[in-house]
Amino acid sequence: MTERRRLLRGLLLCLLLCGNVASLAEQRTLTLPNGLVAVADYRIGESNMPAVLVLHGFLQTHYFSTIRLITDYLHVHGYTVLAPNLTLGVNRRTAPLACDAIHHHNIEQGNAELKHWLEWLRAQGHRHVVLAGHSSGSSQLLSFLSHHPSPNVIAFFPLGIGPVKGAHNYRNFTLQVDRARQMIAASDQQLGRFSIGFCRNNYRAPAKDFLSYLDWSEDRMLQALRSLPLPVTAVLGMDDNWLPPDWAQRLHQQGTGLRMIEGANHYFSGDAETAFQQTLLELIKQSHRQGKL
Repeated sequence: MTERRRLLRGLLLCLLLCGNVASLAEQRTLTLPNGLVAVADYRIGESNMPAVLVLHGFLQTHYFSTIRLITDYLHVHGYTVLAPNLTLGVNRRTAPLACDAIHHHNIEQGNAELKHWLEWLRAQGHRHVVLAGHSSGSSQLLSFLSHHPSPNVIAFFPLGIGPVKGAHNYRNFTLQVDRARQMIAASDQQLGRFSIGFCRNNYRAPAKDFLSYLDWSEDRMLQALRSLPLPVTAVLGMDDNWLPPDWAQRLHQQGTGLRMIEGANHYFSGDAETAFQQTLLELIKQSHRQGKL
């Protein structure tokens, strides 16, 4: 590392500790084939290191605390980081969507946007990319990798990954899924009211769009993780109460790499932040070495 780079890294660390690293971020836009403009937070790092694409959770943006925690930390350690906002059907979306908004988006549309962002990264000269998604952002990336394998992606780190429904303890959840399937069978295009993630009976969407996320059941996720032809390590919090009690065990038994963060909740916040950051950085460095970049 040159003396100039050492000085730059020291400056970045100082700015991070002072809470001003966001000033180094650049907002980039990407016009999609459907005419919508997607927005991303882009941090330029060292050219000899892989870029890291970090994806937010359900209905959120790159401003969400867990995503900012990741992007700030990785950038200060020299990595180029791209944190796109999925448009979710909203032009230049920079704010979270409310549960009771009208939702005309689905997981396939998210996959198409991710494909364009990876092409954009390649056009910027990034030949190797690591993917990291938080919560349902992991599920979205898993769906993307299952349908759009990319030789540029060298590793995938799902953070807090679990059933897309999130609310695995909703008593009426199975009834809602059955009702959504009945609506599709009857060609009913009206908006239904569903539960998904943190939305409780107030998620308004066509049944087909709702089920595009829910079709990623626990079994389908496990099968997809087994089938990915690249290194995968899931990072979970030991105190994550959003996940089924046996979820970590099932991931481990079917061969998915797994790192558990003691004392961490679903958002890896509080006292567990440092252990989470260091674990993710270690995993990315390992993928970097294995990729022989």
